[in-house]
Amino acid sequence: MIYRLARPFTLNIFSLRIIPNTPLEKQMAEHGFAIEQISKNYRSIRPTFANVLLQLIMVWRPPRRLFNYWLTKVRAYGEEQNSYRILIHLVRIPWCAQQAWRHLRHSEFTTITGSAGYMLWKIGALGLMKRFFRRELKIPAEKPPARRAATTN
Repeated sequence: MIYRLARPFTLNIFSLRIIPNTPLEKQMAEHGFAIEQISKNYRSIRPTFANVLLQLIMVWRPPRRLFNYWLTKVRAYGEEQNSYRILIHLVRIPWCAQQAWRHLRHSEFTTITGSAGYMLWKIGALGLMKRFFRRELKIPAEKPPARRAATTN
């Protein structure tokens, strides 16, 4: 499904984290899933091949034949899997650059939080960035109705 999505699109990928002493934790334990506790960062994702493919496809759509071959390497969550720690970071770098460009282009600075975001706003850097990167939409002027040529009989 993700392969067929129209471009551009953005996926926000987060890891499932379990809050201790909840029904979800009990259900996951009953089914034998070892999910990391909520104390871990939910933005860090497991370096599985499936997650590598998700990161890659957000930036580049490989040829279908190659993508289908790579799908044969994907394993279910509970299965034993290889770890692709370096590869997942390598495919994430172009995605981060693409996201940064989109944020700059659309003047979307809500991802800059805390004191850094406040200081950038206070010194006027965010307003300056908006002026340089925001594209102004121009409303087309209305065209007057075309005149009909006078006909002679």
